[in-house]
Amino acid sequence: MAGQLYARYVPPVATAPVAKLASDDLATQSSATPTSIKKAKDKRKANDTKAKPSLKDEGRDPMQDEHLHTKRKKRAREAEDGKDATRKRLKHPVAEAPNEQQDISRSDKFKAVFSKFERSSRITEAVRGSGRVEIATEAHTSATEPPVELLDLGPIPQPEQPPEVEAKPTFSALPSWLADPIKISSSARTTFSDLHLDDHTVKHLGKLGYDEAFAVQAGLIPLISPGKDKHMGDICVSAATGSGKTLAYMLPMVESLKHSLVTKLRGLVIVPTRELVTQAQKVAEDCAAKTGLKIGTAVGNQVLHDEQRSLVRKRRRYDPDAAKILNDKALQVLKSGSLEEDELLEDCRDMLPGHVPIYESNVDILICTPGRLVDHIRSTRGFHLYDLKWLVIDEADRLLDQSFQDWTEVLMSQLDAQKPEGLLSAYERMLATLDRPKARKDLTKIILSATMTKDLAKLSALRLSRPRLLVVGEEKGGKGGTEQILTDNETFDLPKTLTEYALSVGDGSKKPLYLLHLLSNNVFVDSPAEDQAEASQKKPTSKLPKDSADSSSDEDSSSHEAEDSSGSDSDAKINQHTAPPEDPIAQEARSRPRLIIFTNNNENASRLAHVLGALDSKFAAMTGVLTKSSTTTVGKKVLREFSNGKKSILIASDRASRGLDVPNVTHIINYDIPRSVVSYVHRIGRTARAERSGEACTLFTRTEARWFWHEIAKGSQIRRVDKRKVIRISINLAEHVSDEMKSKYVAALEGLREAVEDRKDVPTS
Repeated sequence: MAGQLYARYVPPVATAPVAKLASDDLATQSSATPTSIKKAKDKRKANDTKAKPSLKDEGRDPMQDEHLHTKRKKRAREAEDGKDATRKRLKHPVAEAPNEQQDISRSDKFKAVFSKFERSSRITEAVRGSGRVEIATEAHTSATEPPVELLDLGPIPQPEQPPEVEAKPTFSALPSWLADPIKISSSARTTFSDLHLDDHTVKHLGKLGYDEAFAVQAGLIPLISPGKDKHMGDICVSAATGSGKTLAYMLPMVESLKHSLVTKLRGLVIVPTRELVTQAQKVAEDCAAKTGLKIGTAVGNQVLHDEQRSLVRKRRRYDPDAAKILNDKALQVLKSGSLEEDELLEDCRDMLPGHVPIYESNVDILICTPGRLVDHIRSTRGFHLYDLKWLVIDEADRLLDQSFQDWTEVLMSQLDAQKPEGLLSAYERMLATLDRPKARKDLTKIILSATMTKDLAKLSALRLSRPRLLVVGEEKGGKGGTEQILTDNETFDLPKTLTEYALSVGDGSKKPLYLLHLLSNNVFVDSPAEDQAEASQKKPTSKLPKDSADSSSDEDSSSHEAEDSSGSDSDAKINQHTAPPEDPIAQEARSRPRLIIFTNNNENASRLAHVLGALDSKFAAMTGVLTKSSTTTVGKKVLREFSNGKKSILIASDRASRGLDVPNVTHIINYDIPRSVVSYVHRIGRTARAERSGEACTLFTRTEARWFWHEIAKGSQIRRVDKRKVIRISINLAEHVSDEMKSKYVAALEGLREAVEDRKDVPTS
């Protein structure tokens, strides 16, 4: 067939038969010559002519046959012309060499393309044939084998991973005594006779009303009392407010010192506030009754010189050699003109010839504040701690947070000091002559707090020896263990007999009216009488409205600064299960609700007392005010009247209320919202003590709502028994407050403003 050939190139498949066929074609092409190629063409052309049917057989149109015949003649003529040209080139090969070479190359190109076309056709046929076999094979295989699961583009299924074993560190960042404390349930109870106390002591405690030992007492007394359970080292105690810690350490101390023949300072109790000093003194005197032990106190509101005389006594001893040394030293002081040792000169002036002064302690147990203790160590002649056997630090978290003239460094250096030769006992002097090592100081340190810290830097300042930690906490459900109250964020446990309430007071402009309604209708259900006589004839009850519990708020948020120093805890008189017989009027007075209202400062306390008395004169006779500015005499009088029931309401500031331990307090009202979680815990800890029931209510404004609900009601720092919630109550002033009471309120505010202005006009001397 004349004309150019076009073919699509198909790459060969690497199969054995096809590869052999392709190699045969290449071999044939490589061995071909121009003559053989021409013969092959002519032969192929002849075969094509033979194979074509005749025109008659095809039944074509004559006109069409004529046209085809003309075209064939033309092609034959052109072919003859080509043959003639080829003959001429063969006759003249030199002249026609370039044209001949060009024709040969063109012919070779056509042959190469054609051979590729044929080879591709054969390869395609071979592949198609083999494909049909493979398809058939696959069909046969699919009929016998199970179907293969088809997967989409999702993740490939992976084998189940082996369970990961929780990695438990083999070490602890805390020392073993902090990481593994002695735990005791707060509901544990025992009798004092089971604690191996003296029979006389048990009877004496029964007379005082202490029938059984609470959990902290049952856990601590065996650890510090002689016996098989005694721990030869120091003890740290972490227990909630109102758990009886004061009696727990005071009983063993008195028991160990009551047989001493010579009065020496052997017991030292350090507390942060004056009120705690007074309360600890009361417990110590109750325990030490008829033992001959002398209890002393040292606080900052007393004259230092008077305290020095009450703590240390001076007597004379005949010692000519020592007297000569003392006089020579006094003479040198006089020559130098120094007045720093006036006491030395006074000693020489008061002594008889050949005599020297001897200083002895007047007390066996000293209860003091840290600042006053430093004053006596530095300036009181003859005051020392060489004979100390017991060191108790109550409210340790607060004391360690505040410097108090670097009291820890001063105290520890005094404890580590060596006893002078003149104060050595006969036994100690004998050991010194025999070159025997000095006996180790037998000192027991007891560290107590409701919020015991885990800060090792603070605890290391106390230089504890072989310490152990006693933790009193709530029982875990179903496990019989105790839940440790020590956490890194200082978690606090609230008494299980405490019920908490919260009252929204709007913007706070009418907060006194909310308080008045709360007192009249919820705390003192029966209206207070005109005088105490009429009040004693009735027994009012307390019943705060227990509406639906709510632990969320949509009020606005507010920012509050943390309080520098929060309220403190005291556990002075907590086991008063029974009381001595009283007259009926006194018993009735004690049975009335007893309420403490907390404010953030002294000024708010005084103003609230003024407004409350102006709104309802019936509350004026029942209310006492305790502020930091109150003198000791006035403060003691207010507390005494509040304790014996003459006053039913006590308005106190945070600073003045630290350490308050008044028995039978039934209600706490936070008139001003506390500045910190710690302050809230210590405020409400004044009630629900010693497993008595108690109620606490907090007044909050719109701007204080978010902080209260998030930090106090739902915060993680406060842990409540059985997951109790703070109960939200509401008061509608429009329905409960009359127009007359609103007018009284306006007049009370005006009177308060005039009183404040008059106070400013008073000249100060």
